[in-house]
Amino acid sequence: MKSKTLKIVLLMLISIIFIWCFENSVKAANKPQEPIPYNDEISYIDNGDGTVTVCKANTEITNATIPETIDGKTVIRIGDFWDCTNLKSISIPNTVISIRQGAFSNCTSLESIEIPDSVIVIEYEAFLECTSLKEVKLPKNLQLIDSYTFYNCTSLKTIEIPNSIIEIGWCSFQGSGIEKIVLPESVKRVDLWAFGDCNSLKEIYFPKGIEYIHNNEDGSSFGRIPTDQLTIYGYEGTVAEEVANDLGYKFVALSDFPFKDVSSSNWYYNSVKYCYENGIIMGTTDTTFSPNTNVTRGNLVTILWRMEGSPKVSGNISFPDVKTSDYYYEAVKWAEKTGVVHGYDTGKFGPNNYISREQLATILNNYAKYKKKDTSKKADLSTFTDNKKISSYAKEGVAWAVGNKVMSGKNEGTRVDPQGKATRAEAAAMIQNYCYYVGR
Repeated sequence: MKSKTLKIVLLMLISIIFIWCFENSVKAANKPQEPIPYNDEISYIDNGDGTVTVCKANTEITNATIPETIDGKTVIRIGDFWDCTNLKSISIPNTVISIRQGAFSNCTSLESIEIPDSVIVIEYEAFLECTSLKEVKLPKNLQLIDSYTFYNCTSLKTIEIPNSIIEIGWCSFQGSGIEKIVLPESVKRVDLWAFGDCNSLKEIYFPKGIEYIHNNEDGSSFGRIPTDQLTIYGYEGTVAEEVANDLGYKFVALSDFPFKDVSSSNWYYNSVKYCYENGIIMGTTDTTFSPNTNVTRGNLVTILWRMEGSPKVSGNISFPDVKTSDYYYEAVKWAEKTGVVHGYDTGKFGPNNYISREQLATILNNYAKYKKKDTSKKADLSTFTDNKKISSYAKEGVAWAVGNKVMSGKNEGTRVDPQGKATRAEAAAMIQNYCYYVGR
């Protein structure tokens, strides 16, 4: 009997010791790690699997450059940079796949950030209260804009949503400065107060496949946006029309995208779709857009004329190579009278001549001046390897176009290709960029 009792006591004692050891090992595993200093800008946490998470070294940093590896371990995650109110810039390598919750929240001096395409997860509150944030490049494989991601980013006027996003989360843009937003075909769901208190939001475009826009007794995706402020663009018979009518917002029906030679996987898809739905660039036929066809001078002035609302201009035209029967006649007359596009020294207009990329940039710069836009912002063209190929007359226009994100470089931003003939796809992209970043 004593032997049996002793065995039971020993078993109980072993169990108690085992439980104590297990609980302490769990506590040790769950205990937050102290960041390890790397330099004056950043610290890091070893994830224990050959990777690290990078975070701030102190709250006083103004700039940060994150390396691809630290001590032979790959940097895959961005962590705690919140409350770095002096942080103005940060360089993120393309090894990073995740930006953690609140990573940059309350970084009130951060004006722009380029997130590499390697990132597939941006957790909630990532840029909450980044009140100076003006420019964000979202990665092309991101599927969710999480809750409160851009909450109260009051300086954020425009943002391009990649054609991978499926859901716009709760309060994701609440209180931001967004003025207009185009949701790509991939978006299926927009949650509660996603755009609540966006006091500058005038237009929102919904895709045909949208399945859910929050609207019940809790509120809507648009929060307290006044009904006379916002116009909802969408397709008849979809939830976009239903919600617009229910909430009293103006609804404008979009037409089906007809072009068989432009797919959602093309880099220019959203640009072509935007230009088509806004009546700026039509197809070459009812079912083709011909994205790789070069743009002529007659094409381009017609595009800008449509952007202006196809105004009728009195008087005659001075170019002998433009006839009243030409489709671009009224557009060329408008362009000549406004000074947006000039003729050649020969006195001719050359409507069938192809437009180069530098000419397109120059003409859009002229259009911006005609519209009395601020054209003072210019880019440093010396960063392009082919900058010496830019014609002297075009340097101002190209510098303006690059500086205002109307034109981007080729070959990962290394070449501007000034003499290259502009395609219809490139024209659509530059026109959309103009409308987004300069303003129609």
